[in-house]
Amino acid sequence: MNLYLNGFMGSGKSSLGLQLAQALGRTFVDLDAAIVANAGRSIPEIFNQWGEARFRELETLALQSVGSDWVVALGGGTWLKADNRALMARSGKVIYLDWPLPVLLARVRQDANRPLAVNPLQSVSLFLKRKVYYQQSDCIVSFPACFHARPIQSGARLLEVLRAGILKEL
Repeated sequence: MNLYLNGFMGSGKSSLGLQLAQALGRTFVDLDAAIVANAGRSIPEIFNQWGEARFRELETLALQSVGSDWVVALGGGTWLKADNRALMARSGKVIYLDWPLPVLLARVRQDANRPLAVNPLQSVSLFLKRKVYYQQSDCIVSFPACFHARPIQSGARLLEVLRAGILKEL
């Protein structure tokens, strides 16, 4: 069964996913990185040249190509599509990395590779819309704001929570 890391931009899906995969001896894939590699374009270029709808199609194709027993860092919007949720429900468990909104906004504020993070007010609105979906994940791992600058501590918390719950089921 795969472990899918879900959450808003800046939630650490990529960095924590890599730590988790290494700790569990699993293959890791970051869907955004896979999309960029497959398209031969950066995410902002994909958004500017082809639009968000095409990006979401590429995201679904990348998700469909995931192997078995992997740790997958989802894009922030992957979970919103019903077909994607159904595929993940059949093939693994989805873990929502829940951080306080100010932490997330601070992390993505200056990131030019995040076209949906350009406007802080739009980011807040997007977060509120998506959080309803994120909370439907199989497991929610909440991080306190004090973990913001402590990736090692964050990774240890994630592994601890998963070992106490989801990893027992796999």
